[in-house]
Amino acid sequence: MKEKIKVYLADDHQMLIEGMKAVIKTNADFEVVGFSLNGVNLIDNAIEAKTDILVMDINMPEKDGLQVLKELSKSKCF
Repeated sequence: MKEKIKVYLADDHQMLIEGMKAVIKTNADFEVVGFSLNGVNLIDNAIEAKTDILVMDINMPEKDGLQVLKELSKSKCF
C-alpha cells in the first residue's frame, strides 16, 4: 500500500483550515496530520507529525510564518 503524503495546515482562521481539510480529503494520496492556529504551536506540532508538506499563512499571531520558517529551517526537519 502506498504511503500517504502528510500535510500540516497552519492559519489563524479556523474556517479556512476546515475548508482546506475538506479539499485535501478528496484526494486519497494526501492526509491532513494536524493543524495550528498560531506560529508557536506550529513548530513543535509539525515536526512531531513528521510532515511532508506544510501549508502556512504568513500572517499569524504569536509568531508569523517567516519566523516559523527560520526556526524550521534550523531544525532541518523539512
